[in-house]
Amino acid sequence: PAEFSGSGTEVGAATRACVRDAIRASLRVHYADSDVSLPESVADAAYGVSTDDRAEVFRPGLELGADDDRVATE
Repeated sequence: PAEFSGSGTEVGAATRACVRDAIRASLRVHYADSDVSLPESVADAAYGVSTDDRAEVFRPGLELGADDDRVATE
């Protein structure tokens, strides 16, 4: 485990940028053929949803015989 993780790390910052760009691209596509224009802010959005759900963080087991040097945890 890393001592620190999150957007302050190189990988974390790259992940945040990827997610941001993916969300922007999905919004552009969603509004491309719509009679509603892309809103300037969340407050200006014509519709939308929010959730109180949280992602379940888990560590997947590795497949036995995988081509890497890690040990499967099963």
